[in-house]
Amino acid sequence: MKLLERAGIRATDAAGAAAVSFHEYVSDRSAALLLREQPGMLEIGSVVCVKIGDRYLAATAAHNVQHLDPARIEVVPAGEKRAEALRVCRIRYPSNTKDEDVACLELDPEQCARARRVRFVPLHQLASITEQPTPVVCFLQGYPAENVERPFNSELRPLAESDGLLTLVIPPPMRRAAHDPRVIGIEYPPHDGSLEAVGLPHPAGLSGGAVWLFPTFPENQVWSPEKARLVAIERGWWREEKEVIATRIEIWLRLVATQIPELRSTIEAKFSPVA
Repeated sequence: MKLLERAGIRATDAAGAAAVSFHEYVSDRSAALLLREQPGMLEIGSVVCVKIGDRYLAATAAHNVQHLDPARIEVVPAGEKRAEALRVCRIRYPSNTKDEDVACLELDPEQCARARRVRFVPLHQLASITEQPTPVVCFLQGYPAENVERPFNSELRPLAESDGLLTLVIPPPMRRAAHDPRVIGIEYPPHDGSLEAVGLPHPAGLSGGAVWLFPTFPENQVWSPEKARLVAIERGWWREEKEVIATRIEIWLRLVATQIPELRSTIEAKFSPVA
């Protein structure tokens, strides 16, 4: 795997198997957003599911949901047409969504507690990313709209399949948003051209998807997906630069701590300060 070699990681069959296993792990902690602003319309987005204290939350991009009533949103597990959609109780987003494109969906706690097809990321798996002048391996996961199997009747539920890409964080001096500390840049597609012949789905629908630091073998002698850390939420794509832009998870946590004050102390025990 050329990409791993660029990051100084020896490519092995075990590394390839780990990437497949990791995709399954993060997909189980995500969901597709089915967005119906009006009858007959269907847009696709992504969320990553997080539990803080006793609250079941979904992190996404604000532009997916800020114009919608919660009743117009379905949160659906990966690859499920018949599983019960998670009910959105409330939508929270900052006043300045142009600069801080994050949103928090509060989900029905009783329904989430009994859900079998969705797992929730605990707070200790969220982390700040320390950008470096050398490549950092990450995993981008979400629900590209072009991969969604749409029914003839737009009111019916489509089949949304999770997609994932092992790629690299772009060092700050080399990315388009070099001076914005709230975001990171990610290669999409990888800049070494290794996936040009294969082709990747257009990233429409990936908005709200998760960016994870991939646990690499030199750092962890016993590899486990649980050693991964959720570091950002995807928000957009610059085609010419082949660069996905993602908002750091600290920005989302600041939103949660500000708008759900009872969770502030729990968050600040790990991330301080958040305001």
